Amino acid sequence: MNNRLFIRLFSPVMLVAAMNVFAQEAKAPDKAAASSVPKHNCVRPDAPAKFESDAQQKIFVKQMDGYRDCLMAYRNEMNKVAQAHIDAANGAIEEFNGFVSAINKK
Repeated sequence: MNNRLFIRLFSPVMLVAAMNVFAQEAKAPDKAAASSVPKHNCVRPDAPAKFESDAQQKIFVKQMDGYRDCLMAYRNEMNKVAQAHIDAANGAIEEFNGFVSAINKK
């Protein structure tokens, strides 16, 4: 059997075997890693049961807007961090795919 045919036929087997090896080497994130994600430091305003005046309501609305803006900024920052992790994971897969492709070209 020629080498190219052998590699093409058994590439899926090699891929599964390699994934098993990587799965054994890569450790699942532990609870400590998940807890290392910083909590937001946004301050939730206290909502009065009833607004005593328009001025009190305007102050509350400003505080609520600030709280929303703070949470959205936190979300945006966490999305940037998450995207960096996604890009790294995709890069690892692309690296492996390139490795298998180079083997198949031999």
